[in-house]
Amino acid sequence: MIGLLIAWIPFIGAVGGIIALVGAVLVILGREAFGHEHARNVILSIIFFFVGIGISIVGALVLFFAAISFTANNPGFIVQPSFVSLGLIIIVGGAITSIAQVLLTYALQKRNGRILLWSGYATSIALNIVNTLIIYPLFVGGRPFFFETGLFFLPAFLGAIPALLYAIAYYLARDRMVRREIPSPMMQQSSVTM
Repeated sequence: MIGLLIAWIPFIGAVGGIIALVGAVLVILGREAFGHEHARNVILSIIFFFVGIGISIVGALVLFFAAISFTANNPGFIVQPSFVSLGLIIIVGGAITSIAQVLLTYALQKRNGRILLWSGYATSIALNIVNTLIIYPLFVGGRPFFFETGLFFLPAFLGAIPALLYAIAYYLARDRMVRREIPSPMMQQSSVTM
């Protein structure tokens, strides 16, 4: 939760990413304590995370080699690679990776938490689309006002919106654990008697 809240901040976001990674590892290690559905969702979350990252990396490499081939005037490539192509690959990879953030605590959530998780997911996809189609082309164009006004920080600041939604949802799941709503008292008694 804390990692997500600071991961979007320029220059110190890497620290937030490391904290979020440590939190995710702790959730993975403790998944069995919260029932079968949560344990399954955590495993699916790991799968979606690595598939999304893989798609982004492989897509970026394919685009990189396509750009090299295109500049070498290789007639084998019909489509000219562009920054928007890379953005579209990252949108798809990000959409798949973001499902991991939804699934990580989905089984631990009540209705409000689930709504926040899906809102964070939709917001992150919408912001990736806006960044790819509107904001990043301004950056690539090298327009002076983009740098002079500090607009190059805008994508990072917009990233605070889904990060906040995810963090609130994760806090709601944590709050349910602190109040001992999950695992339910029935699950605790049945695991003691076994």
